[in-house]
Amino acid sequence: MEKIQVIKDFPWILADEQDVHMRDPRLIPLKTMTSDLLKMQLYVEERAQKGT
Repeated sequence: MEKIQVIKDFPWILADEQDVHMRDPRLIPLKTMTSDLLKMQLYVEERAQKGT
């Protein structure tokens, strides 16, 4: 019950529309880890053109 209250009281900051949606995004693979049970892959999404 206390955890739920902490989440509700968290001060959310609204992001600008340009920071949320990207034009022509691309995925860059950063790291892959494999075990007998799973394969975990870490990616970052970035804009195709860096100054826009």
